[in-house]
Amino acid sequence: MGVPWPPGVSQQVDSNGTTGGIQGNLVSFSPEIGPPLQRSRTSIAPELWDVTLVPQNVAQYQEFLAWFRDDIANGSLAFDFPHPATRITSEWRMMPSNPPFRVAPLDGTKYRISFQIIEVPS
Repeated sequence: MGVPWPPGVSQQVDSNGTTGGIQGNLVSFSPEIGPPLQRSRTSIAPELWDVTLVPQNVAQYQEFLAWFRDDIANGSLAFDFPHPATRITSEWRMMPSNPPFRVAPLDGTKYRISFQIIEVPS
């Protein structure tokens, strides 16, 4: 299994800001004649999700930041997280992006954290 999620940070996702599904897994190419040929790129198509957590307080945001930097090595290690739709815990990785996650201050006491994750096939 992956690195545990930080215990003080809620794993509850905001249904208004969380979307995702199976990553495209089809390869298509055109032969000299006839219709395009298609095949699966891999045997398992991982899921890719844009996740927004429910608002977190300052202490939760600081705990998330420390976990991101130290425990998952700035997003390079897999971690345990409940599937955004089914809530069954599995391994995920953060997708490389800049910034690696986004923080939106709401009222000075709460923060909305969002990031993109990809399922680690088992």
